[in-house]
Amino acid sequence: MNKLSLPVVLAAMCLSACSGGGANSEKLIGSWTCDGPSRPNMEFKAGGLYLKDTLGDPNSPQASGRASTEINGTYKIDGSSVTMTPTQFRLAVEPQDLAIFLQASHGGQGRLTHIRGTTFELAPGKDQTVMSFKFEGNSATFQVTKLIDAEGKEVKHPNGAWKPFECVKSSSGSKP
Repeated sequence: MNKLSLPVVLAAMCLSACSGGGANSEKLIGSWTCDGPSRPNMEFKAGGLYLKDTLGDPNSPQASGRASTEINGTYKIDGSSVTMTPTQFRLAVEPQDLAIFLQASHGGQGRLTHIRGTTFELAPGKDQTVMSFKFEGNSATFQVTKLIDAEGKEVKHPNGAWKPFECVKSSSGSKP
């Protein structure tokens, strides 16, 4: 008789409890390349963890729009909706924007920390993103349905609704 190790048993338990389990959880696990705002790449891992990175837009009029980001966090699935809660934000800023971010990291709020060079870390607040998703073969359409800022306030899209974006699954991911 084979015995399962405690980490394997805990990981299996967390797969159901942490990510909501079920068929949608299994389909969501893996790496996704998306065409949406900031061209995000998302990786959903078994056990309810995710990684999302975005490329900055060099043509953005705002320094924050030019910065590339890497976000780690947890997710929970409820039907065809996923709630993503970040636990770590890292930003890579453009060299021309370094002074702006350095000034922000030394002033007031204390959420922004300079790591080294052009890399910063932003302490998460009450941020949360809820997205609906629909699978079609090896692709999915995601649409933000609720966005909560660091202070816990809902952010409304200026035009009424967040635009859906398409993602293609590039790998099926790995289980813990």
